[in-house]
Amino acid sequence: MDAETAYLFRHAMLRDVAYNLHLPAERALLHELALSATPATPSLAAERAQHARMAALGHEGPRRRELLETHLECAMAARAYAWSQYDYAAVARLAEDELANEAADAARRCDTYRDASHALIAAADYRAARQKAEAAVQESAHCTDPRQRGICLGQLGSAAHAQGDLPAAERHCREGLVLLRALKEDPAASKLQVGLGNVYWSSGNMELASQEFEAALQAFLRFKDVAHAALAMSSLAAIASDRGETGKAVELGLKAVELAREARDRKREGNALNNLGNSYVALGQVETGIECFEKSLALMREVMDRKGQALVLGNLANRKLHRRQLDAAIQDYRQCLLLLREVGHLEAEGLLLANYAIALGRAGRLGAERKALEDAIDRLDRAGAALVAVSARASYALHLLLFGDRTRARELLHEIEGVVKGQSEAYDIAYVQNVRYRMARAEGIDASGILREMEQRAQRAGFGPGSGPAIAIATSRHMESAGADEFIGGYHIDELTPATRRALLQALPDLPVRSRELLARGTEGVPVPDWRSEDYL
Repeated sequence: MDAETAYLFRHAMLRDVAYNLHLPAERALLHELALSATPATPSLAAERAQHARMAALGHEGPRRRELLETHLECAMAARAYAWSQYDYAAVARLAEDELANEAADAARRCDTYRDASHALIAAADYRAARQKAEAAVQESAHCTDPRQRGICLGQLGSAAHAQGDLPAAERHCREGLVLLRALKEDPAASKLQVGLGNVYWSSGNMELASQEFEAALQAFLRFKDVAHAALAMSSLAAIASDRGETGKAVELGLKAVELAREARDRKREGNALNNLGNSYVALGQVETGIECFEKSLALMREVMDRKGQALVLGNLANRKLHRRQLDAAIQDYRQCLLLLREVGHLEAEGLLLANYAIALGRAGRLGAERKALEDAIDRLDRAGAALVAVSARASYALHLLLFGDRTRARELLHEIEGVVKGQSEAYDIAYVQNVRYRMARAEGIDASGILREMEQRAQRAGFGPGSGPAIAIATSRHMESAGADEFIGGYHIDELTPATRRALLQALPDLPVRSRELLARGTEGVPVPDWRSEDYL
């Protein structure tokens, strides 16, 4: 321990000893004096809340009640400030502090539970978010206002959706809407419609999702709630992109950006630009898409949203991966991961790790690819994002098939089948059926029937060429038309860099002769990467 640290440590101990020497009534008086001396500014609201709470302990009767009310007011102001700083852990912590306040009535407790749940969703702690939302619904039974229960049910629907429990999410959102629609033109009903639209979207029911987003958009425009109108418009643009209506997606995306600018909401403008960039990329206008990403990144930095920065940087890394600029993509993914680990957003980190694994695999770093996929599943499981984790498990199953581990790959297939069963057509087509198809091909079984089923179901669901199911089907068609030896682990050999081919030749000594010959083409003199490396950061 250096001298400065030792001084600070001793100073803290002396301060605590001096504090505890005072009698409780004296300590309460000191906190009351500190409360009156602390400026009522947003950044000091949490400090004022703490002083008010401690001061209340030394009083009884009206004065105690007055200080407890002051504590609630300061704590609410502190939560609002924490939200503005994207400090979701502080929001949840301050909410707990408020809930312990005996002066909080049922309506205030409902609001606090909901805000805590909202913050925990933003922080990707979905299990805790659902617990808080359930507590809010239970607390709403003590409120005379039916609106409170409707809004609480909507929050519970959002938390269930975040966990991937789509049937429960739909049920809660519908129950909440019934209550809120009975109140006529309630803005909360329109926000809940966006939540229900997101549930339908995740389920693969894009027609119903579009209806909910469109109805919400029109209501937001009537209420002159331009910021939420931008959100609904951006969601409609994403639906159009999934349907393959890329021109419409760009048109709606541009309107979403305009609405966000009209609302002067820099964060929503950044999100809308990020989504617009994806639409331009799907349209084939990659350079325009990258310009949108760069503008979005500048806005995310301006509002100090580190998670938003990481997501945009991830999209830029995806573009470099698509262009086979593997070293640059890997560097960008690393930067994103460092940002997300600072924020502590497990879901976003898990999704990014799954994409990063693709770049590592294509660079011939197969050991690092496996480690990244294992870590991706770990992060998503810890976040409670069961449905989102399906994509990482599917990628891991395909990686295991590459190494001939069909037993473990089949176990992963059973896991993802259990998660998506009865929940999501989108995930079933894009991941479950895709793994089934690849596994059948790996075992030498005729897989053409699985491919036909994938195509028919995707067509019925209305997925366009840029959607996950459509990409999976296009790759499977390519596999079906090409010779089996031309594919290694789901990648066409021609897609792999010479260094990756050298790595595969080393990692897979039991490949058929024809596959080894195809892999070896053009690899003379190419350095062999360390494919066993698990060090990816």
